[in-house]
Amino acid sequence: MYLNFDGQRLTRGPSDATQNQASWMQVAAGTAPRYQTNNADRDTAIKTIVDGVRAQLSQFPITVTTTRPATGNYVMIVFGGRSGAVGSNFGGAVNQLDCGDTRPNDVAWISDNVSPAQAVINSAVGAIGFGLGLTATSAPADCMCGWANDCSSDDSAPCKLGSPVDRDPKANQLCPDLTNPDLTPQDEVAVFHTAFLQLRSPTRHPWARCSRLGIVTAWRWKTSTIDAGRAPPSDEVSHRCRPFRKIKAKPCFEKASRHDAPALSRSAPYRSARRTRRSRPSTSWRGARCAPPTPCAVRP
Repeated sequence: MYLNFDGQRLTRGPSDATQNQASWMQVAAGTAPRYQTNNADRDTAIKTIVDGVRAQLSQFPITVTTTRPATGNYVMIVFGGRSGAVGSNFGGAVNQLDCGDTRPNDVAWISDNVSPAQAVINSAVGAIGFGLGLTATSAPADCMCGWANDCSSDDSAPCKLGSPVDRDPKANQLCPDLTNPDLTPQDEVAVFHTAFLQLRSPTRHPWARCSRLGIVTAWRWKTSTIDAGRAPPSDEVSHRCRPFRKIKAKPCFEKASRHDAPALSRSAPYRSARRTRRSRPSTSWRGARCAPPTPCAVRP
């Protein structure tokens, strides 16, 4: 996720962070100025926001950066200016509701007017969720409160992602399959996990499985794989293994030619080596041999 505080020109079109296009714009083109450019404590304000967003998303396989990624898919949130500068119908924050998450490179915008810092952080998390197809809720502490409904969010503390939480059936924007009065709850945590597991390159996260690339890069305690698109439960996240070392892997798709896989201690009785071979496209790598006591990091 790219947090852009340096000013950005945007054009109207299908949302695509790599092309600086946003579908929610009401004008053909607009430019967001640098975030709080006249604020003497601008750097401190930005650091507070970045650290807060990272902390609230730390449970997910998300890299939060203030430098635009050179390649791959990413979500961009542009900070700065007023709604008129970017052609937004909303004065505080905006993103396009993407039912089914059909556009992976979402572009959102947050105004200079949003304050305090915790409100900016909560708006950023809510903007991501709206772009993933999550709709508004009526829980003030939930991150989707206030996104196209009358909910007043509690910005005195970090917002929470419900797992599950009831949707607001009276929200102004709902996905087509959610227009009936008996709305099912939405699992916001699962939606974030699924979306970013698919987006993330397998070379950059030791346990994420990118089902689009067909590569498993996750390792349980004394086992070697997790299901496609599913995040590890807490017992897998807290496993202990020997440090990783790089080995070569056969190409899976044209997007991935190698990745880091754990090749761990061979000491008995913790041998659980598995060689996995997958078809179309084929991928093979060494199995994991886990042994205590050295912990291995499971998040960047």
